Amino acid sequence: MDFTQLNPQERLALAALVRTMVRLDRSYSSEESQRLHAIAEELGDPEAFWDEIERAEQNVSDGEKLEAVTRAVTRPEARELIVDVLESVAAAEVESPAEQKMLADLRALWNMPAPA
Repeated sequence: MDFTQLNPQERLALAALVRTMVRLDRSYSSEESQRLHAIAEELGDPEAFWDEIERAEQNVSDGEKLEAVTRAVTRPEARELIVDVLESVAAAEVESPAEQKMLADLRALWNMPAPA
């Protein structure tokens, strides 16, 4: 699955969660920047990915909205893709406790098993 196969709600959730993950440690490193650009390429439509990041910035401005768009993702394959992307973002640097918690909370919300 790639970005083009996500529906609009799933794209917004992915973008909003990526933005949240990047902001957890209150810094945006060159490693994170490089990783996000690589992810945008890997997802198959970099321009659409960056457009969605901007849309998320405008439309998902607080925790309640983030939770709402996250809960709206119901397809297992979309959930898997989103978690994979977030794990990749977190791995750009040493994974912080806040990033670990975010991933654990997301897996719990979506009833996904913890990584082995």
